[in-house]
Amino acid sequence: MSYFNGTWTCHQMLRGKDRPDTSTSTMDLNNRWIKTIDVAPVFDSYRTSPVNTTSYTTYDASVKRYVQVNVDDFGGYGIAYSKGWNGNSILWTDKSAANGAVAMITITKVSDSEYNWKSQGTMGNGKPQQPQHGSCKKTD
Repeated sequence: MSYFNGTWTCHQMLRGKDRPDTSTSTMDLNNRWIKTIDVAPVFDSYRTSPVNTTSYTTYDASVKRYVQVNVDDFGGYGIAYSKGWNGNSILWTDKSAANGAVAMITITKVSDSEYNWKSQGTMGNGKPQQPQHGSCKKTD
């Protein structure tokens, strides 16, 4: 997971506009966790405040999977799991305990300094979520 260490500038199309954000990852907590701070600035009339998210990622050897815990300043939180890299891709699955929604996020390495991501899933009522996708480039 050290691939993600550093600062990344990310973009996705959302409501017909480019939505940027900046993600910075460093080793933390005795180098057993990767701490990621993500800042998504004010975007449009629906997002009138920046969103600040902090995530921690580690490997749980007892169950042989990666775990990611994230929280944001809007009261959101999530826990996602992954079996790890499969070639150049990694799949994260996050199931909401609150409403049963499921999100699957696939990250694909394009190079040492670029990756693409896509998400899909279902809402708590079982209906499909609108798929999303984006890209990130390392800036340092």
